[in-house]
Amino acid sequence: MKKLLILLFLIPLILSAQAGPPTPTPANAAITISLNLSAVSWTAFDDGNGVGPYDVELADASFAGPHSTVAFANSTASTSLSIPTLLFPSNTYYWRVRDTDINGSGLDGPWYTFSFTTLLTPTTQASAILFSSISTTGFTIDWTNGNGSDRAVFVRTGSTGTAFPINGTTYTASTTFGSGTQIGATGWYCVFNGPGSSPVSVTGLTAGATYSVMVIEFNGGAGTQAYNTNTATNNPKTQVTFPVVTTTPVTAGTVGTSVFSGGNVTFGGATVTVRGVVWDTSPNPTINPTSNGSGGGVFTSTVTGLTVGVRYYLRAYATNAAGTAYGADVTFVAANFNSSASISANFTTGVSILPIFEWDAITGGTTYDLQVSTSPTFSPLVTLTGATGLAVLTYTPAYPQYLNNGTLYYWRVKTNEGALAGVYTPAWQFNSVNVSKPVINPISPGVTAAYVGWYQVPYSSGLKYDLYRADDALMTVNVTTQSNLTNSYYTYNNLSNGQTYYLQVRSKNSAGTVIISYSDVVSFTTLSPPKPIISYPSGGVTVYASTPTFFWYIEGNEPGLDYEIEWQPLSTPFTNVPQITTTANKLYKTLSTALTAGGSYHWQVRSKAGPNVSAWSDPATFVEFSSLATVPPVPFPSWPAGSPTPTLYTNPPVLYYYIDVYATGLEFQAQYSTASSLSAGAGSSFNTSPVDLPWTTDLFSAIDISLVPGNTYYWHVRSRLAANPGVVSLYSATASFKIAVTASGAATTPIPTTPVGGIILDSPLSGVTLSWSATANEPLQYEVRIAQSNSVDGSGMLNHPLAVSTAGFTVSDPTNSILVSAIPYTLAPGTSYYWQARSRLTSNPLIISSWSMIASFATAAGSSSVVPLVISPNYLQPISSNTAVLTWKIPVPSESHLKFDVQYSKKADFTSATTQTNVNEPVAQVTGLDPNSTYYWRVLSKNDNGSVSSYSDAGSFKTSGTTAVEGVEIIPDVFELSQNYPNPFNPTTFISYSLPKNAFVTLKVYDMLGREVTSLVNREMVAGNHSVEWNGADQSGNRVASGAYIYRISAGNFISTKKMIMLK
Repeated sequence: MKKLLILLFLIPLILSAQAGPPTPTPANAAITISLNLSAVSWTAFDDGNGVGPYDVELADASFAGPHSTVAFANSTASTSLSIPTLLFPSNTYYWRVRDTDINGSGLDGPWYTFSFTTLLTPTTQASAILFSSISTTGFTIDWTNGNGSDRAVFVRTGSTGTAFPINGTTYTASTTFGSGTQIGATGWYCVFNGPGSSPVSVTGLTAGATYSVMVIEFNGGAGTQAYNTNTATNNPKTQVTFPVVTTTPVTAGTVGTSVFSGGNVTFGGATVTVRGVVWDTSPNPTINPTSNGSGGGVFTSTVTGLTVGVRYYLRAYATNAAGTAYGADVTFVAANFNSSASISANFTTGVSILPIFEWDAITGGTTYDLQVSTSPTFSPLVTLTGATGLAVLTYTPAYPQYLNNGTLYYWRVKTNEGALAGVYTPAWQFNSVNVSKPVINPISPGVTAAYVGWYQVPYSSGLKYDLYRADDALMTVNVTTQSNLTNSYYTYNNLSNGQTYYLQVRSKNSAGTVIISYSDVVSFTTLSPPKPIISYPSGGVTVYASTPTFFWYIEGNEPGLDYEIEWQPLSTPFTNVPQITTTANKLYKTLSTALTAGGSYHWQVRSKAGPNVSAWSDPATFVEFSSLATVPPVPFPSWPAGSPTPTLYTNPPVLYYYIDVYATGLEFQAQYSTASSLSAGAGSSFNTSPVDLPWTTDLFSAIDISLVPGNTYYWHVRSRLAANPGVVSLYSATASFKIAVTASGAATTPIPTTPVGGIILDSPLSGVTLSWSATANEPLQYEVRIAQSNSVDGSGMLNHPLAVSTAGFTVSDPTNSILVSAIPYTLAPGTSYYWQARSRLTSNPLIISSWSMIASFATAAGSSSVVPLVISPNYLQPISSNTAVLTWKIPVPSESHLKFDVQYSKKADFTSATTQTNVNEPVAQVTGLDPNSTYYWRVLSKNDNGSVSSYSDAGSFKTSGTTAVEGVEIIPDVFELSQNYPNPFNPTTFISYSLPKNAFVTLKVYDMLGREVTSLVNREMVAGNHSVEWNGADQSGNRVASGAYIYRISAGNFISTKKMIMLK
């Protein structure tokens, strides 16, 4: 079957085929055959049994000897054999073919052998490579041709490594290095390819680098090249390019006859053997070389021996194997530097950001241009207004064109006239001061004031500041300056409300000579007058003063605000027209007009700043207490009083008294004398030189002159109706006191001189000084003592437990004064203080005077709480009922509304004390006191801002049994249970009841389900009026819930029930 198929294929050939040998292609013994010959072929022939098939073989040498088969085929019907690979040049190849199975029994015909010879390789290689026109980026290549028809030139970086082109490969040339065809990945790039000859100019090279060049001869056209891969004389050959040399700008040296310059050498690895600068008075200098090392990179040169006022040219150089390369010329005029306050020398550091530039005159110059830059090439320039055409030898930048912090600056000048016009001096340089930038924060604007703070980033101490305020963001309109501030804060006052202001802070050194930095410009807007918030009186509270004091506050601190107030009877609508148009910038105001007792009122307040006012506050209501006396009661002396006659160490003294009924609308007058006899019996005036003190609404009267030491004085007091001054009571019983003697032997008792008389001090508390006088024939030493109470022992020495004395007699004549802080003692605001001194002889310390009279002063409270002073009852004053009216005073005014906590107890250490909290007036009524008992009481003040004073000194009083007032029995006629007060209440309330006779009393509290909550009274009680306090706790001491509660009394056959409400 196979033979049949072959026969059918070969039928056309058989018809024309003949016996071998066939005709070969290429012709037998052909020469200069292409290396990329694709096939050999033959004509069809038949040596028997039909045409073909054929066996064919191609070898690289004669079949008679050693050879390698290049290609072969067995029993192929084709008349050609493909050559799978590129042939070798200058080689004779043999190939043979035969007809197979010529007899039908497997016998093959004879071999027919042919040959051909490939293209010849050039025998003479190019040689004698030469280089010319060497630069930093290229060179020109020359060579001597070999005997090839063409040649290819290759270049690579470096001096080592070989590679040769591949026969039959075409390499595309480009004179730009790296753009032509590369031999594989060897780095050899073709820069020339063709039949021509040198020269070839190559570009795109790296400065200062070493390159290798080789020229390869070859024969053959594209794809048939036969390359000579032998080397020859100076082929390959290496060459170095010049380095790139940059001349550094000239900067001034330490003196005008020297400058600094240098260069930067860029090279690709070829060694730079020497580098430096050359200079001359002509362009393109090649003389006066400096030698500044070798290799690449930046170097610095110093040039000396210049002449001031001469123009010079300077350039950098570098030498390598290629020769010497130069940088560009730099020209300058040698000039002297003139030190100034800001830049004291070249290379100065820590220079102000608003420096003073100064320079010497240049020959022939009348005007100058100044350039400043952060680059030695002076590109870009710092923008400086007015720095050109200067007719003076100095310049200072103007705000806001200040320099950056921590920056290296270069500066130079040129003249515009003379032979040296337009030529700049060498650049001088300096470093601006490192950054310590103020950051404005916080700003707390108010209505007419603003607090401004700032801090340094990074932190720096010991600086001064200038604070600028303007009406525009460019800081040019209505600028005000606060200069040389040492604190990093400032408070502006008297600002316009609702206006926007702009701020900027400038920091400088402590001497003010170096401007360090400016803050960013920030803005704030003052506020409109704020709506006040009423503090007291409000919520329908009962006010006991007929001329109440109104208190309010605002959110924030606005000392520049003033206020307007309107009040009306509760039944009268507001008119929004204030009766009070100023409070002198205070947050309180006492009415000058007495209000109607028992009347209900409402009031409102608004703030104002200039013509602008706030909205009115939310209104508040209050009720005037009504307990007007219709008959003036006879007062009782409280202190100084009693037996034996007390000795007073405070001179002049204060007389205290009380009434045992609570009444308003009264005035009191005290009278004293040196004799006890009365003009017309009890209740009448003294008949020996009586001294009448002024009428007052207070329960105390201060004698305003010093009394005679050692004398005994007598006094009494009476009352009258304020609304009807002609209705006057009788004088009280007479009391007496003695003024202490203040002299002792030869040591004179000191006399306090300042502060005395209860004066209020608002100076810095750390600077309060106590002073006294003493007249003696010998030098004296002094001991000083201070306390918050005027209580004394038997010797007249202040004996309060917290009294403090100097460490002995530490003050000597003639000083006669001491800082309170040096005692040592710390004063607090809003507190009364008492002090005294005594002396001793310096020569005989055993001779000591008595303690001086007690002097007093008070510290201003500001908005702080104030330590109250106990008024009445005091000094174990007896009271004639189980109800006491406690009164006290505030020795110094506070700018805040004060509330009071009153505490009373039957124990001097105030254990098991009862406390009334948040009392709004300096008066409190306590009820339900036990008869025939001694009570102690004290009071503290507090404000809405959390300031709480210390407790006052303790007052004391005694209760008796049932008592008559002006002959009227106060034992009630009937049993009665009163409504609790206050009601509703939180946290405590008082329940009063009356007993016309002694009885066993139970008083209990129940919830609305009838469950007992607590028992308040469960014992025998004497006849009289009683009161008990409930603190809102159950029998276990737990606070009860808000809601309604029932309280029930049982006294004998009397039973009564009432309801009360507790709120939280």
